[in-house]
Amino acid sequence: MLCHRVRAVFQAAGMSNIAIMPSAGWNENLLKPLFLNRPPMTGERPSESQHVVRGGRDQTLLIQTDPAHKPVATQSRRPLYQASVWVGMIVLLVVVLLLLLDPDFGLQVLWSAVVFAAPMLFLLVPAFWMSVCPLATLQALPRRLGLDPSRRVSPRGQVILATVAWGLFVLLVPLRHPIFNIDGTAALLAIGLLGVVALGSGFLFRGMGGWCSGVCPIRPVEILYGQFTVESHRPETCRQCAGCVRACPWLDSSNVGQHIAGSRFTLLAALGFPGFVLGYFLVEDGASAAASYAYAWGGWAASMALFFALGTRLGPIVLLRLAALSAFAIYYAMSIPRVAATWELGSMGPLLLALLPTTAMVLAVVGWVHRSTPVRTATDSSEAIPSALRGVSSPPRPPNRAPPAKQSELRKP
Repeated sequence: MLCHRVRAVFQAAGMSNIAIMPSAGWNENLLKPLFLNRPPMTGERPSESQHVVRGGRDQTLLIQTDPAHKPVATQSRRPLYQASVWVGMIVLLVVVLLLLLDPDFGLQVLWSAVVFAAPMLFLLVPAFWMSVCPLATLQALPRRLGLDPSRRVSPRGQVILATVAWGLFVLLVPLRHPIFNIDGTAALLAIGLLGVVALGSGFLFRGMGGWCSGVCPIRPVEILYGQFTVESHRPETCRQCAGCVRACPWLDSSNVGQHIAGSRFTLLAALGFPGFVLGYFLVEDGASAAASYAYAWGGWAASMALFFALGTRLGPIVLLRLAALSAFAIYYAMSIPRVAATWELGSMGPLLLALLPTTAMVLAVVGWVHRSTPVRTATDSSEAIPSALRGVSSPPRPPNRAPPAKQSELRKP
């Protein structure tokens, strides 16, 4: 249905002969440097292969030395992740063309298809999402062309950029109701502005440091949901780690929550996210900006207070994961009926749409429980310790001996 509608829009504009996929005479080597891994830059040492096992999966890694950083692991090429870069750019092109030719339908595709599916990718495969994201591809463009700058984001800069990202998120999302959900031109201008900023950051900062690991408004949600990732790969743009930031969550996805809990502001902002999502959906499109901000920020503050009260009994990492699951459930519980009505899916539409996020949430919880369950081995199992030694931390001391008798006491009168 969606493909037929897109084709109809192009035919109405006299663009029926446009082929999205490359034709037979297309020379793919022209743009190959843009979407494949760049050659080693000056000063980098040759790579060496290493076969390792992570998370029960066999992986072929490459060990490459960055001149300014310690050796980093570089994953081998993955066809699915490489193809996802093209998919993301094609989706961006289609959305832009639809917003130009048929703004109403373009907004429908943007908010009720692309944005609707994105949180499921954030939850299960955030690294795959970063490979798909066209803004990440734009940021990585200078690096793929061999123009990667040497400037890296400092640890303090990471905290500042994360704060700015949360600020942009809570400022831009409520504006969807009065502006971006109903005005295709405004949405198109916003996409273009974000693309320019992402591309410019690629010329200013090394690797993904300026945008994807910095001020991207979607990054806070990626990090929050990324605690439940089930993949062991890194994004395609990070296949060769550039060491763009000191603490990268995608080098060790099991430690993602620490990147949020490390700052008090980001921790409180993440704990308020479920209420922010609920407050957003309590407002209809066309409402004033004041009303949209009031509901979203009011829910944000209420959620912050609720989880802060729970913090006396639970640790920050558990709170962050509960907040992520709560926000995920609220988002799809409130958006599924609207999306089903938008696409006219009938009475069974909401039920069918609910299967996807429900399955994603179950997989996330199962993975969380599996990773949280300690593995017992013979060295730490009580069965491997004799019963006579259980609870004994050190061998018993010998009994105290009486002091030797003095010579005067040994003499008999």
